[in-house]
Amino acid sequence: MIAIKQVTLRGFPTAVTADRCEVRSITVFPGTGASGDVVLGNDVDGQFVPADGPVTVAMTAEQYAKWGADDDYAINCLLANLGLVRV
Repeated sequence: MIAIKQVTLRGFPTAVTADRCEVRSITVFPGTGASGDVVLGNDVDGQFVPADGPVTVAMTAEQYAKWGADDDYAINCLLANLGLVRV
C-alpha cells in the first residue's frame, strides 16, 4: 500500500477519491517498454480498500530505458504517469 496525495479522478460511472494505491503487476515487453496495473483505494483501519478496478498505465520509452534493476524506480514512473504523488 503506497500513501499518495489524495486525488479524485473522474471515471465511469462515478468519481473515485483515493489516498492510497497499489501497483498490482508490471508487464515487460522486452526491448520495447512496460506497463503496470495500478489500483486506487483508501486506508481503512490499516487495510487497503480498493475504490475502483485497476488502471493500466505505460512507462515511456525513456523511462523504460532508465529502469535497470530498481523496481521502485518503475513504480514511481507509473505513479507519475498517472499524476499521483507519494506522501
